[in-house]
Amino acid sequence: MKTIIQDCPFDSALFGYAVGSVFVETLQKKELYKIIEKAKEDKYHLLYLKSRELFDFEMEGETIIFVDEKTTFKKIIHRNSIINDTAITLVKKYSKDLYELTLESGHSSRFKIDPNFKNGEFEKLYQCWLENSLSGEIADKVFVVNNAIGKPCGLLTLAKKKEKAVIGLVAVNEKKKGIGRRLIQEAFIQTQRWDLTQLEVTTQGQNKGACRFYEACGFKKKEVVYVYHWWNKS
Repeated sequence: MKTIIQDCPFDSALFGYAVGSVFVETLQKKELYKIIEKAKEDKYHLLYLKSRELFDFEMEGETIIFVDEKTTFKKIIHRNSIINDTAITLVKKYSKDLYELTLESGHSSRFKIDPNFKNGEFEKLYQCWLENSLSGEIADKVFVVNNAIGKPCGLLTLAKKKEKAVIGLVAVNEKKKGIGRRLIQEAFIQTQRWDLTQLEVTTQGQNKGACRFYEACGFKKKEVVYVYHWWNKS
C-alpha cells in the first residue's frame, strides 16, 4: 500500500514553510527512503514521521531526529456526586501571564527540544494553541487556578469530542501544592457534566513526571506513537 504524505496547512502557515505528516505502523528502511524521496519531490521542508514502533537503522545523508514518545492515557469516569472547586475559574481572555504559563506546559515538547526549529516556532505554536483554546476553536473550557496574589499558577484546557473529553494544555508553575490534581478533578467533573464517561490526555513519554502524575490520578496507558522529524537539508 502506498504511503500518503498528509499536508499540515496549519503548521505550514504558522512556520512559513511546507510541513507534512506520515503515519505508518512500522517504519521500514526501504519504505522510508521512498517517503523521503516523495517529500523532497513535493518540496516539504519538515516531515513528521509517526510509527507504532521505533526504527533502529541509519539513514545516511538524512536529518532524522527522534523527538517524542507520544503517550496517550485514558480514564473511565464513574458517576459521582459533583463537588465544585470554587477556586478554579473559567477564562476566555488572553493575558501575558497565561501565555507564559502555556509555555511552561511545553517544556518537553518536540517543538522545543528539536534544535532545527530556529524561528520561534515553539513560541508561535503554543501562543496560537492558547488563543484558539480561549476562543473556543479547539477547546470548550479553559480552567485556571490563581495564586494568592491573583496570578495564574495552573492551567488546563478541555475539549468535548463525540464520545470523550480530551485534555489539551496542562501547566502548573507552583509545584507540590495540589494544583495539578485540582485541575484534573475539574476535568473529571466537566466530563460528567457533558454526560461522557471517558477522558483522555496525551503527553511526552520522556516526561516521566507527567506520566507518573496521570497514572497516580487513575489514568491508564492507551497507546504510544513514536515521532521523528525529518528535515529537508537539500
